[in-house]
Amino acid sequence: MLYDYSHVYAGMDSTVDYIARLLTVDPSLRLLEPSEEESDPVELETELDQVEYTVIEDLRHKFSAGAVDGGQGTIIRNNVFQAGVYRAGYVKFRKRGRVEEYSEPLLMVNLTRENYAEIYEQQFFDSHGKYPSQVPAFPDILGALRRLAEEKAIFKCIENLEAGDMLLLDGSLYSDNHGFLNELIEKAASREIDIVSVAKASGLLWRGGANLAAVIKSRGDELHQKKSWYAPVGRVGQDRNKNWIGNIFIAKLNPHSDLAFRIDLSKVSKRKPFEIFAQLSELATDPFFLGYPYPLAAVHQMVRLSEDELYGFMLRLQSIALQKGIEQSRWDLLFADYHRILNFDLRETQFRRL
Repeated sequence: MLYDYSHVYAGMDSTVDYIARLLTVDPSLRLLEPSEEESDPVELETELDQVEYTVIEDLRHKFSAGAVDGGQGTIIRNNVFQAGVYRAGYVKFRKRGRVEEYSEPLLMVNLTRENYAEIYEQQFFDSHGKYPSQVPAFPDILGALRRLAEEKAIFKCIENLEAGDMLLLDGSLYSDNHGFLNELIEKAASREIDIVSVAKASGLLWRGGANLAAVIKSRGDELHQKKSWYAPVGRVGQDRNKNWIGNIFIAKLNPHSDLAFRIDLSKVSKRKPFEIFAQLSELATDPFFLGYPYPLAAVHQMVRLSEDELYGFMLRLQSIALQKGIEQSRWDLLFADYHRILNFDLRETQFRRL
């Protein structure tokens, strides 16, 4: 896919103008502490030796699968300003072939501690017709804007699915504070579309700190060698947290893969887990992403932002700034980052040890 960067380039002049204004302000010391992330405990369904594994059967369904994901990246940032880009999109597969794809144009946004709340509130209003009950913290705002773009792509995708199809999401089925996921689950259930969320990396831990997916996989491979399987592992009491709207499984979707993933199925799905996991297994046969549902891999590849792209945007932005008369030394006062030097690959021939 050839990407159109015109929306990004068009926003760079205003970014440089803002940077120029930053350089005219007298510096002052501000201590800014990140807020602690809240987490919700997940209880293990049973003891490890009582976890029930189910071998996935080959049912050869006729169905379509849609997958949605978003990508984001920061071009430059410091503690009070960040210029970033984001986009979202979806793909639709049928008979193991891509039949449709959609990607929003890559959007650039200039965020400051003065304007980020207003920008988010307006984007939220444009998406939901109401203002949000709360605004994410400044460090999280680019990700929040990306999620709003994902929500738009999700509804575009689900309109093109039919009864018996599934919609694949990245992450977990944990409801947001504005009820989007609850609304999606209800709409999908009314049309007999299954919502499935697959986590590329799970934070669920076994007692003592071991990764839960790894623990479940190890035992599953012992019990069911050269087979694919799934196992229900977690529950969250509704009296403690009503935001958990999925049943939690660990699953190995391909018998020839070394991978197992945390997968959430909607609690209101009308179909049995063995049917849904059979479909997921059919989607997990691509040799490059063996064991991972290929539609999710495809949409991730479509919307992700590479380091080369982001570095190219930064260089272009810096070039515009220098052309407008901002001195390199003044630029470095705002955006110097020693990590960039440390991250150079010293094995390349142009970097020689002195």
